[in-house]
Amino acid sequence: MLLDATRKFDRPLSLSRLCRWQAALFPTGFSGLHRVRTGKLRGSAPMRVVSGPAGKPKLHFEAPPRLILPAELSRFITWFNSPPAGLDGLLRAGIAHLWFVTLHPFEDGNGRIARALTDMKERSKLYGEMQVIDKEDAPDMKIAHSVVYEVMRKEVTGYKQSPFGAHQFNGVDVK
Repeated sequence: MLLDATRKFDRPLSLSRLCRWQAALFPTGFSGLHRVRTGKLRGSAPMRVVSGPAGKPKLHFEAPPRLILPAELSRFITWFNSPPAGLDGLLRAGIAHLWFVTLHPFEDGNGRIARALTDMKERSKLYGEMQVIDKEDAPDMKIAHSVVYEVMRKEVTGYKQSPFGAHQFNGVDVK
């Protein structure tokens, strides 16, 4: 899912693509011990975030009803594929994340998909910006998942990369 979002960030988002991502998160059809509806929008039961003791639940959030979900997702996907001109990329990514988790279209995996959408939007912005960077001026520019770090005439402390490519960020500071 994440590879599709970040490597194919320039392809339009669609409902079928979102459903494939969600299905890929649960190849066995289970989330832990619970069966999960995969590759399909959530069922008709209200999606609620609750807490508290049994018999005294506290409702924190209720997603839009299933009946209006297809229309709301269509609005989101249209906006995602053609956001307003001039909207800052980071703000656009944040709006996409909040809008998607508010719709909560799947039984499970919504947060992970929202983070992939955020990466997808931010990646497209970064790709556009990197096209204007002269390779001679920035020979060590790299993009890591969810984090952009530069090694361009700056001292970076607290960052290590293992020989196996793992990134470790412990009190990173760029001076």
